[in-house]
Amino acid sequence: MRAEVRFRWSQEMVAGQKLIRCGMETEPGDNSSISFRQGAGKIAQRCACKGTFRFYRDSDIVVGAMKMHFSENAKRGLTLIEALVVIACVAILIAMILPSMGGSSRPTGPRCMNNQKQVAIGFLIYAEDNHGKLPFSIPVSSGGTRDYLDRNQTFPHYQKLTYDTNLSRFLVCPADKQRKPTASLQTLTDANISYFLNADISTNNPAQSILSGDRDLQADGKPAHHGTLLLNTNMDIAWTPELHAGRGLVGFVDGHVEFSQSSHLNFLIVRQGLSAFHLSVP
Repeated sequence: MRAEVRFRWSQEMVAGQKLIRCGMETEPGDNSSISFRQGAGKIAQRCACKGTFRFYRDSDIVVGAMKMHFSENAKRGLTLIEALVVIACVAILIAMILPSMGGSSRPTGPRCMNNQKQVAIGFLIYAEDNHGKLPFSIPVSSGGTRDYLDRNQTFPHYQKLTYDTNLSRFLVCPADKQRKPTASLQTLTDANISYFLNADISTNNPAQSILSGDRDLQADGKPAHHGTLLLNTNMDIAWTPELHAGRGLVGFVDGHVEFSQSSHLNFLIVRQGLSAFHLSVP
């Protein structure tokens, strides 16, 4: 680039050399300063730009032609690496700030899913030891828990899962602020459980038969309260926002667990092939 410039200059001695300080004007209102060091019959520029100068002195004004070559470092922006470093720092700050603003940021869905898988394993082991039957299918007189459905109690069904003495820690959803885990199955009550049980499950199609699920259900817009709930496929069954913001987890007899929207929950219930069924809600 070639530009006509005007210099207003002064001289001073620095370290035995004459230092010429110039005020440069390229366009009206566009002022900058450049320093030159004069010595050994030549002028060396000392600024961010590189160029050659031809000038003459007219009073205290130097008028000249200047061919300027700006270095890349003079006007460069952020490099890609620098931009990524900035973004990473911002992300770290956000990750540090959000937990203090909104509590724990760990997702509860995967942990809740693991809990219901442990529940399914417990009932499958029980069924293997009891001719394929689950405790709520067997009367109390025969060692089961069927009678507790009439008493609106859920915890006795879980107390039959003695294969793991620490199973009680898997019975509370991490998102459930109303329930607290207990130390053992012996001290278990409905206040230590987050998951309902389907008392009328069918083992004919274990991949489609619902075994358990989050307790925050509603039927025809009314929340499901503690106790034994009789449902039928004509009802509109959905999740409340209490645990997973209008979604929920359902565990099946074969051991797999699904995360479902309310709109999908009715499909899962109808797919079982039961016109009516009882849920034991803690």
